[in-house]
Amino acid sequence: MPLLPHPEFRSAPTPEAPLWRYLSLPKFLSLLQQQALYFSSLEYLARSDPFEGTLPPARFAHRAWKSIEELPPEVRSKLPDYLKRGETDLDLAFTRLLDFHELRIRQAYAYRRSFFLNCWHQNEHESAAMWSLYSRANEGIAIVSSEDKFRLALAATPIDVYGGCVQYGDYGSAEFTIDDGNAFRPVLYKRQSFAHEREYRLVNWDTSVTHKDIDAVNGVFTWEGHIVPDVSGSGRITVGRSESEIEAIKPTPGIVVPCQLRELIARVVVSPLAEDWFFDVVAAASSAHGITVPVERSKLADEPLR
Repeated sequence: MPLLPHPEFRSAPTPEAPLWRYLSLPKFLSLLQQQALYFSSLEYLARSDPFEGTLPPARFAHRAWKSIEELPPEVRSKLPDYLKRGETDLDLAFTRLLDFHELRIRQAYAYRRSFFLNCWHQNEHESAAMWSLYSRANEGIAIVSSEDKFRLALAATPIDVYGGCVQYGDYGSAEFTIDDGNAFRPVLYKRQSFAHEREYRLVNWDTSVTHKDIDAVNGVFTWEGHIVPDVSGSGRITVGRSESEIEAIKPTPGIVVPCQLRELIARVVVSPLAEDWFFDVVAAASSAHGITVPVERSKLADEPLR
């Protein structure tokens, strides 16, 4: 599948806007040898940023509500939405509201096991900060691509991939929240402290982690206390896994996503502090794996005119 559009994903400023990926030499060589991008599990990325994929603290406000009287007016007005037809007990609705908010928090944590990301830096120019953050100072490599090139490079990829810019928010503010209407939303937000990354994310959602297929037996589907007549016509339906089921699944560190590197890479840039031998290794490896764009030296270390 090509890079797919999705309303939750904010596109780069233009389809041709440069997107940078800063790499160490081993990761660059792995990219060339496998002809594939490595998508890290969001669960594993959360080891360096525990807020990855979670809801902000403002979404925990319900834990302070001990009674209906303590609800903010805008929340209280929605209590009837938590009642079934014919029900009138607002205390029951209040309990369901609290349970619903807890469920959304638990789902966000559980769903981190199902998302896989490949991260880029959106910038018209190379970044001195990114060189130092994501590669060894004198042995770094950056590849430059764009959304247009992603579409070409991923055209034959057998999984769904979405792409968009990360949004940054003040997670310490009671005013900042993330709606729970779509599973992608927590994946596309980070704390304001990371805004310097100007991150663009390629995302794959492995729905086999969050959902499962159920086969009909004797004309009915049975799972977790549900009994539903088979009107599917195929004898199989897909249902969501419980949070307990998802949490019991061992996280996968990452996935390898094949792509056309000749279509992906617009430029190869070598660290401003790299020695000649390192530049030659990168150029030779690129050429050996069919990369025809020239390998460039970073201009960050250029001397000013005198």
